[in-house]
Amino acid sequence: GLYLWGNVKLIHGLHHLRFGTAAVAETGAPLPKRKEPTAGDPAKAVKAALACQLVGQLRLCGNILFENPQGAEFLRISGGLPALLSHCYADPELPLLREAGVYAVRNATQHSPETRDAVRQLLAERRTRDASSAESGPLPMIEESSLF
Repeated sequence: GLYLWGNVKLIHGLHHLRFGTAAVAETGAPLPKRKEPTAGDPAKAVKAALACQLVGQLRLCGNILFENPQGAEFLRISGGLPALLSHCYADPELPLLREAGVYAVRNATQHSPETRDAVRQLLAERRTRDASSAESGPLPMIEESSLF
């Protein structure tokens, strides 16, 4: 659990560096407005993600969560699910980011109906935010069908 928690915190920090605020907030919490990437320096955030091996970190989370319902429960309870879900989109600067994110979320939801419900709720909140908040711009598309 400790490794998973630390890994997810690193992933969340890299996401925050790139986007300013999480694209997906905790279940029930108001979604923050999305800022411009790293105050006009997206190259710095991409460089940090590559140096910290973001895609590899997501793969490790996916491996830990494979056939591990206790790990999925820990991830959900500790608030780490939004950090993984926030990386389930295609990014031309970080090849395989989407695949690693989907792999991690899919493994987390595989044997955990509670985690599946939490993911569905987070995605519904995200769609609601996208529909009601045109000034912050649309968030990257996450295909729900690829997660379950």
